[in-house]
Amino acid sequence: ASISGDHRLARAVAEVWVATAARIGRGRMEDVMRRATKYVRVRNEIYDLASLDDDALHVEISRAFGKVIELDVNSLGATAAQ
Repeated sequence: ASISGDHRLARAVAEVWVATAARIGRGRMEDVMRRATKYVRVRNEIYDLASLDDDALHVEISRAFGKVIELDVNSLGATAAQ
C-alpha cells in the first residue's frame, strides 16, 4: 500500500514531519522528507506498517526520520573531516 493510500500512515508521516521541522527547521525538511519517504516506502514493503497500532506506527515513522537525519549529520561530519 502507498503512503497516501493509508490515512493512518499518512497522518503519522505528517505528525512526525511537524515535530521534525520544529526540531531541525523547515529549510532542511524537503531533503529529509524525500529521503524519509523512501525509507518508509521500503520499510512498508518489508513490513506492513498498517498492521501496527498507532503508537508503534508513530515510533516507526519517527525512527525513519531520525535515521535520515542521523545519516545526514554523519555525512556532513565526514565531509568536514576531509
